[in-house]
Amino acid sequence: RDMAALRVYLEWFSKMKAAECDAYVARVRNELHLLAPDAYADRGRLAGFSTARSFYSSLHVGGWVLEKAST
Repeated sequence: RDMAALRVYLEWFSKMKAAECDAYVARVRNELHLLAPDAYADRGRLAGFSTARSFYSSLHVGGWVLEKAST
């Protein structure tokens, strides 16, 4: 769903040509493993982390802080 916003960003702000935008969006769709925001916390818990919180989000890029569960 964010691909339309990504495309607008690429065309408007980065001034990429249409073919360059197409290639970039295709790479994001095919090469990045995009997850829903809730999935990060779930996968973090499965990996042994007790807390997962987002500290940055922009289109298809995000940053997360994961804290290891105490043993």
